[in-house]
Amino acid sequence: MNDARPFLNRVFPALVAHGLRLVIGIVFIYAGYIKILDPFAFAKNIYHYQLLPDVAVNIAAWLLPWLEVLTGAALILAPRWRRAAAAWILVMLTVFTGAILISLYRGLDISCGCMSTDPGAARIGWRKVAENIALWIGTAVAFYGAARHPSSPDAKF
Repeated sequence: MNDARPFLNRVFPALVAHGLRLVIGIVFIYAGYIKILDPFAFAKNIYHYQLLPDVAVNIAAWLLPWLEVLTGAALILAPRWRRAAAAWILVMLTVFTGAILISLYRGLDISCGCMSTDPGAARIGWRKVAENIALWIGTAVAFYGAARHPSSPDAKF
């Protein structure tokens, strides 16, 4: 009788990393796309965090959405760039979470600017911190499994 455990032990972790990579890539493509459509509103979101000098706000509002879209797309579509894309996403999530924590500490009640440029959209808070931490953990798993495809014979963790 053929035991499926060796197959599952080899393929299941790669499938999890593959699924996380797809979900996180889609999240980042969507988030960046929304901000690309309205860079001025996104610049206002960044400005409300009060963490960057005024001259850097517009640069960040232009650069970050494109970086989100490019890294999200690379995470899904570019096997040679998956680990680099995951690393960039880890850095972005660390910075975004840090900005939220600093703003919470300072008592700011502002829109996150994460998935919408609408000033009335999701507010910063502990739920947003938890979401970012979950995304960070998922991205770390995807980073370690990025070089492996579930169908490859050496798909191991």
